[in-house]
Amino acid sequence: MWINESLTDSKADQVMPIMSGLTDDDITWTRVKQWMLECTEGEDHHHCQKNFMAPGLPNRLVSISPNGQSARLCLTSGIPNSNSLRYLALTHCWGKRPMPLLAKRKNLDTLLQDIPFEKLSKTFHDAIVATRRLGFQYIWIDSLCILQDDDDDWVSEAAHMGSIYSGCFLNLVAADAPDGAAGCFFERDPAVKFQLRDTKKGNLYPCLPNTSEYLANLSISKRGWCFQETLLAPRSLYFCESQLIWECRALQTCEILPKLVSWPPPLRRSMISWNEDSSETDHLHKLRRMSYEWLKIVGLYSRRR
Repeated sequence: MWINESLTDSKADQVMPIMSGLTDDDITWTRVKQWMLECTEGEDHHHCQKNFMAPGLPNRLVSISPNGQSARLCLTSGIPNSNSLRYLALTHCWGKRPMPLLAKRKNLDTLLQDIPFEKLSKTFHDAIVATRRLGFQYIWIDSLCILQDDDDDWVSEAAHMGSIYSGCFLNLVAADAPDGAAGCFFERDPAVKFQLRDTKKGNLYPCLPNTSEYLANLSISKRGWCFQETLLAPRSLYFCESQLIWECRALQTCEILPKLVSWPPPLRRSMISWNEDSSETDHLHKLRRMSYEWLKIVGLYSRRR
């Protein structure tokens, strides 16, 4: 935790906006849509609006009905105008619990017709709900979109994981779910305020969570696969127990202070871009910065399992 002394007492009243006792509520979704709008249209987010890897779609996606009451697998080859398709992706921990539903060769035809919600893990069900609440039809979920009993299909799809996550519009991260039973949505105390009092002057100061440090201690942050997924995605939405955290290539912010404070992301992911029109001096400067970011990436990845 750290104190932002630049915030005055008048702003301290804005520390905790009205929040419900559940992370799945209309206020939360309105805020996330504001983050998405800023990221896709903001002048400071030009790196967020680029795809730095070769474009391409996964072979399969989960397609959700307009009312969100049903879903099915679909082949992207059969989707009209698929070149402009926007889809979400999911980052999650499998954990030690067996998955209640996996895509396999023997049930593929059935899943292409319908995915039974009652057989989904809570994390998958919540991710589908979140996708529809945010106004999207498609989401990529690994164990539903890759045939788990077909080695050839797994090898083929795994080889495209980089483009799948870099090509998604938004990556949903089940950050506080050690397995599929925990889900993305949690009950929370809406009265919680992060403030510290100056014992000499009696002033209250907002005490902001260090989001990078907080995220680093979650189950999701201990897995190597998950690191790759959140690194490559243009923007990620972390579903934590107490609040939602937003991270894109330009900033990192959270529900507690969604307007007053944002942080630069811990990794400058925009450094994976390269501008061939830059001068030789700019090239050398950028190479140094890229080398520094790459060393951080290797260090962070090496700590994971």
